[in-house]
Amino acid sequence: MSGRNEELKLPIMQISNFRINSDGPGIRTLVLTEKCPLKCKYCINNICHDFPKEKLHILSSKELYYMVKHQRIYYWASGGGIVFGGGEPLLYENFIIEFARKYAREIPITIETSLNVSINNIEEFKKLVGLFIVDIKDMNSDIYYEYTGIDNSLVLKNLHSLKEIQEKVILRIPKIPEINTDEDRKNSWDILKKMGYSRFNYFSYLKCD
Repeated sequence: MSGRNEELKLPIMQISNFRINSDGPGIRTLVLTEKCPLKCKYCINNICHDFPKEKLHILSSKELYYMVKHQRIYYWASGGGIVFGGGEPLLYENFIIEFARKYAREIPITIETSLNVSINNIEEFKKLVGLFIVDIKDMNSDIYYEYTGIDNSLVLKNLHSLKEIQEKVILRIPKIPEINTDEDRKNSWDILKKMGYSRFNYFSYLKCD
């Protein structure tokens, strides 16, 4: 029987250290969590849906901190930090909030997310997280559904909630083979620009057969 003070744990597929100018600026540690609500056609981490339980690293916030704290000097010198990715890290929002409350002052935190989740503590995230990298796929709801298998209503809701801190948000607008076009991407850009966003990352997905 679990008690109220039971320590939160994070199921981690992989921890990748000393990533330079990847997943944001500077030297970074990428923490990949399991599970994702999306079923993207060209997902590069599709194993997150069925990752072997025996290979998961199940860590508390304190245990994760002690694994990365020796890299703080590199974070500070380069403008880097720790990146929660996945999978979908915001499925574990309580863990990330706990980690951020304890350690965000000494370890800058970035979240790589689709934003397609219900977020209960979004006001705290806005205060504690230094950078959000959001892969919005496409702002056209039909295109989004064709690619991911679910709708983007939660994405829109969360984008509206984050727009007041738009300077802390980078929006990825991908070219998706056989799914969207350059014109579709421009339409996504127009919508996001009107919402107040100004930081964008354009790139192309690779179709892997």
